[in-house]
Amino acid sequence: MSPARSRVRLPRPVVRRAGADDIPAMLRIEQRSNPVPWSRQLFAKELERREGATIVATDGDEVVGFLACAGQGDSWHILNVTVDPDHRRRGLGGMLVDGIISLLDGRPYDRYTLEAV
Repeated sequence: MSPARSRVRLPRPVVRRAGADDIPAMLRIEQRSNPVPWSRQLFAKELERREGATIVATDGDEVVGFLACAGQGDSWHILNVTVDPDHRRRGLGGMLVDGIISLLDGRPYDRYTLEAV
């Protein structure tokens, strides 16, 4: 293939645990995506939750999506999964769900629930 026709492979987004430094980006995505967005305080509370986890998808240095999950009853409940509108239709939501399942690995629950509207 000639250099003019070669394809450039872009790095795949990465899924990792969220930290307090990610709150501004998660808040921005949430405000762009949901009519009743979570507050900064709610994001901070979820990051501190003992029985739960919050992860982000990053594209380079940019946070482009997040997922918050908490233990409730006898299962993990996905509380919020949101992808930035400019980065949708790329499989990031699925990557986030796969990422949380891998991270939690069934501990202490092996069931997940998600309420969607």
